[in-house]
Amino acid sequence: MAATVPGSVQGTLRFNGDVDYFKFQATAGTQYVFQTVLGTLHESVLSLLAPNGQTLLAQSDEVSPGNLASRIAWQAPAAGTYYLAVMAYPNAGAGTYSLQLSLTGPPPTIGAVADQTLPQGGSLLVGLQGSDPNGQAISYTAQAVGVPAGTVAVSLSGNFLSVRPAATFSGRFQVQVGASDSLAASTSSFWVTVTAPAANSGLAAQSIGLSPLSQPAASLGGLAAQSIGLSLLPRQAATLAAAAASVDQAMASGSWAPSNRPLDLAALETLYALWGPA
Repeated sequence: MAATVPGSVQGTLRFNGDVDYFKFQATAGTQYVFQTVLGTLHESVLSLLAPNGQTLLAQSDEVSPGNLASRIAWQAPAAGTYYLAVMAYPNAGAGTYSLQLSLTGPPPTIGAVADQTLPQGGSLLVGLQGSDPNGQAISYTAQAVGVPAGTVAVSLSGNFLSVRPAATFSGRFQVQVGASDSLAASTSSFWVTVTAPAANSGLAAQSIGLSPLSQPAASLGGLAAQSIGLSLLPRQAATLAAAAASVDQAMASGSWAPSNRPLDLAALETLYALWGPA
């Protein structure tokens, strides 16, 4: 009778000395486990035979002391058709049983993912690189660890991992990734650090003391630190003066179009963010 791996077949030994034979296809290097589960049969003997149907490769008459079923763990040396024989232990009589055929082997491996750093409000997309020594398809799982539920959205599409922290979150958390096939599973992890923006990057209109300008001023070269309501150090004030003078020069030469490039509050905020702390 043919058996499928992984799978299970039912059998009945009808008299003392009866033998049931099952054939299955093995793949070179794959690890297998064969085990009987006793029904009305009192005790079984399980034998593994080579492709010629005669050479005995392994045999078991009990799983452990007190467990009278049979179990064989085996790694196929070569691909081919092999045979399993089930019989009752001498004088154990007849009865029913089932034969379970399963695969076992080392778990899939996951390529290391380097620790990541994101700006606040950013997201991450990582391609996971896995390999399976058993030649099977890999299924992935992922979760964020060390943050309250709902703080970080983690999703998978095939082997692509998306990590999206909440827009207001800053801090550090771990992402755990699992890889599994039908035999075993493994895990890997990496850290994600979300950095908050610098204190001056959130500069707002009220802190500057100016309303956004829909049109640029006729001359910006004389714009001083006190006119935007900030206490700037000399180097920062000089930087602003130089930038404004550059705009003045471009306007004078006609290479800067006020109607297309109005200087507004956002431009000033950008300049200030670029200076950074003195």
